[in-house]
Amino acid sequence: MTKRIQNQVVVRPAEVSINKAIDLLEKLYLTAVEEGEELPSVLLLGKPGVGKTVGVSLLARRLSEKTGREFVNLKKEWWRYEEVMQNPEKYFVLLDFAVTHVEPTDLSGFPRTDGKDYVTYMPLEYVKIFSHPFAAGILFLDEITLDTRIDRKSAELKILDEKQFGFRTLSPKVLLITAGNTEEDVGLAEPLPDPVLRGRVMRIYIKPPSVEEWIQFMNDEYGDKWDKKVAAFLLMYPSYLWVKADDDAGYDPRPSPRSWTKLARLLYLASKTDIDDEELDILIDSLISGQEAALFKTFYKTVVPSIDDIRSGLKNWADLPLEAKYLLTVQIAQKDVDELVEKYYEILRDMAKSDRECLHLLLIVMGDPRKRQRFRIAVSRRLPEVAKALSESFRRAQSFEGVM
Repeated sequence: MTKRIQNQVVVRPAEVSINKAIDLLEKLYLTAVEEGEELPSVLLLGKPGVGKTVGVSLLARRLSEKTGREFVNLKKEWWRYEEVMQNPEKYFVLLDFAVTHVEPTDLSGFPRTDGKDYVTYMPLEYVKIFSHPFAAGILFLDEITLDTRIDRKSAELKILDEKQFGFRTLSPKVLLITAGNTEEDVGLAEPLPDPVLRGRVMRIYIKPPSVEEWIQFMNDEYGDKWDKKVAAFLLMYPSYLWVKADDDAGYDPRPSPRSWTKLARLLYLASKTDIDDEELDILIDSLISGQEAALFKTFYKTVVPSIDDIRSGLKNWADLPLEAKYLLTVQIAQKDVDELVEKYYEILRDMAKSDRECLHLLLIVMGDPRKRQRFRIAVSRRLPEVAKALSESFRRAQSFEGVM
């Protein structure tokens, strides 16, 4: 990506997925620990809601497992502070918070004299943990480019540059990661000072996930406890996964991986209770706005025939609108593998003939990798034409992603 600053053309490095970024950081961290080295601070820059926080949490869990330490999320398990302080070498600790939500003293510490003729800074409990020489973990500071308070910002720059909170320095095994947005993504964002970026910070631009990556995350994180009709919609309209609202006045929710995640989870909960059509609209409008919300409502409420009506020939698969085919595919994906290939083989053959993207969707929303593998094996043995179409559809999808 390029942009012009004061008649100079600046070439921005390519954006990478959050998965690629955390893969790299995992390798570097483990090697640094083994070699007795220390990684510099990390700055992740990307659009709001693209998975930076989720990615950092995943990285922390992976490093906890690889280093053989027990994982503790201090934000959710704050009561374990004393436990961690007593045996810091036993734990891998994660703490994340937005710097715009804290006071400057939450970063620098509180000045105290304690009866002496000089001032010392009493650190907060999280700083005491992360500055312990035996501590290991990730400290994640979000919204660092959105901070407009000068007093707090000076403390943040010291943290980025020197890894110091007040006069406490982080343990070499604590990875400091910060995140923010660019001015192209959020109008209030401000760039960091040039000296901080010159060799002191690893800066990585993060791109939104693909729909397939988002679906994989949902399956891994929530299993079947989310409404997979959202996946069908996003595969049909992939550009709606993240939408920049240029005319947003600050009141309308923007479509993003984060908002689709929350919507899919809430729609799952709504399916377990009795809500009417108006309540459904309120739910959708609370998380998605604009034409994306209108189109999603139409898609979500599409009336589809039963799978058994299609199987028995009462309804013809080829005559269905694409929206109905996508929604039926989500239903079919919930079936047992043996039932799929023995009872609904004609639908699978129809997909192979004219709607291979539905086969692609079918495999993706199955979620469980073991079920996917059983399905692949079953169709290769009993429905070779379906297996061939499935293989070709995935090759085409991977080729397209390579071009993108």
